Amino acid sequence: MTQKQIKDASKRLMIFMSARDFFENAITDVKETWWMIGVGLILAFLLCMLWIFLMRFFAGILIWTSLIVLFVLFSGGFGYSVYKCDQAYKSGDPIADKGLLEVNITPDYFLDVLKLKDTWLAFSIISGIFTLIILLIFIALRKRISLAIELINQGM
Repeated sequence: MTQKQIKDASKRLMIFMSARDFFENAITDVKETWWMIGVGLILAFLLCMLWIFLMRFFAGILIWTSLIVLFVLFSGGFGYSVYKCDQAYKSGDPIADKGLLEVNITPDYFLDVLKLKDTWLAFSIISGIFTLIILLIFIALRKRISLAIELINQGM
């Protein structure tokens, strides 16, 4: 075996060991906070039941409000992603030029991934596509959404 092969094998072994530690820590965290996850699920259930109850009386307002909030959230996410992508391209940080597979798996892995240019470019493209799809749905289906609201009001 050559020295390069040994270095490459030890590097891969270190990546595997750090990934194993990461997943062991994640599983330990889930074991310790299972009750918080359960409380979150119960609160989500109660919120959904409240939404259904309110839908009986305020269907039109709730549906249009939720659609507008969804559009605002996606367009805000798109704007933020474009802003962070621009910052990543303007920064002289050597970490930002790395590829996703070149980032070492450490406890700060996700923070390092969020410094990459490619990450914010991908977020920008994905959120831009979702924003465009939602906008096109608004434009193309506004009459059908109004009809669906009327049907919901009739059914309840």
